Amino acid sequence: MLFKINQVDTNMVYLNEVLKHFIENSVSLSKYQKTALFPVEFIPVHDNEKNALDKKFKAVFEQVKKLDQTQKKQLKRMYVNQQRTKRLCQDNTPIVDFSAYPESLKEKLKSLGEYLYTSGLKNAEIKQLAIDKYGDNNSTLYEHWLEFKKINGVVCCFCGIEDYEEQLPNTSKTKWRPAYDHYLPKEKYPLAAVNFNNLIPCCYQCNSKAKGAFDPCYCEKSGRKKAKYPFDNSTLLGLKFKFAKEKITGDGPWVVSLKDETDESHQSWDRVYKIKERVASRLNSNYISWLRRHRSDVDKAPDIAGKKAALRNKAAELITEVRQQREYIHQANLLVTLSNESDGIVESILQTIQPEPDPLTKQDGHRLLKEHGFSFT
Repeated sequence: MLFKINQVDTNMVYLNEVLKHFIENSVSLSKYQKTALFPVEFIPVHDNEKNALDKKFKAVFEQVKKLDQTQKKQLKRMYVNQQRTKRLCQDNTPIVDFSAYPESLKEKLKSLGEYLYTSGLKNAEIKQLAIDKYGDNNSTLYEHWLEFKKINGVVCCFCGIEDYEEQLPNTSKTKWRPAYDHYLPKEKYPLAAVNFNNLIPCCYQCNSKAKGAFDPCYCEKSGRKKAKYPFDNSTLLGLKFKFAKEKITGDGPWVVSLKDETDESHQSWDRVYKIKERVASRLNSNYISWLRRHRSDVDKAPDIAGKKAALRNKAAELITEVRQQREYIHQANLLVTLSNESDGIVESILQTIQPEPDPLTKQDGHRLLKEHGFSFT
């Protein structure tokens, strides 16, 4: 991704183990035998009429019964395949899809996966079983999300533009469900719906507006693709900015491209999250205000060489805070890019950046506070 992120351990992997147990054993049974299909401690939860676990699992089992032996064997392989998020991203293993199966099985598995994610992960009885087995370790999505932000920062690793979705404070009795991206979309990979190698917090724009059900590992127009596995920190994705003077009267003078336009992982990132368009829009709308924030430091330099050095120094400051401050990674990119432009372009751009307007007087500030209903002495 744009910066390194690390996985967070959680006892919620227990639910994925229940799903694995069910898939592995369902292919060899002709009757719905709970003692064979589920871990023994899970059966009372399964039987609780307050949830739909019995209904969802039985619906899948009825479809599995209809499969021939080859299809059943392939279904077990599909479960394993959909757990290998990293290998699928690296194109080291083929995608085992639903092409050899009836649509009814796919729909029932999608329904089960969706239910396990939306309801199973917040089921209090399942939570207790997970604690009993693995200890109280990030036992809810909310706790997992808080720990993820604690170690990885608050800025979305996919875009660097937005913070992770706003949540209510810890003291609130109401808890909003954090936004998680099923990196391999659960519509296509339902057996990975509660696989925490495939669940990554992200911002609302990345998750709901840009990505949706797009598959980073497969393009409908051109087929199988490599993609960046989010937790692989060996390399990072990136962007390049270029100042195009001829575009200054159009949509904006800054052109955004991928750090490596020929790299499939970069291409998949852009295809899925619309990165170039989104960052170009923010850059061309805000580059003047971004530069204005740092103008005072740059203006202290006696010559153009000093101004370029000041731009690079400010970028070095910003890059240390990219996980905590939205758009800092793109601001740092802008400053470094500008520092590498010709002396004439740098001087020209800096001259067009007007200083911040004079602040209002204290009396004006007091008047505005009163207009907004604030009282003070």
